Amino acid sequence: MAAATRRCKSALRARFVRTNAVNATNLHIDQQVMDAVGRMGGHTYARTRDQFDVKTVTPQEWQDRKSLSKTAAECED
Repeated sequence: MAAATRRCKSALRARFVRTNAVNATNLHIDQQVMDAVGRMGGHTYARTRDQFDVKTVTPQEWQDRKSLSKTAAECED
């Protein structure tokens, strides 16, 4: 049997959240418990069971990498 859902309305759309996926203390949603499904387009949907994090670089790290790439390109000429 499916877990109960809670419907929350915002100004633009409604959201459905499994009640057992919400941490009552901090109101964070457990992504593994949600087992979300996303629409890909047309009649195609995908589950989001495989999750990974991608580290966001800081502006300084991006500038450093850009400088290193430029220096490497100049050395090849």
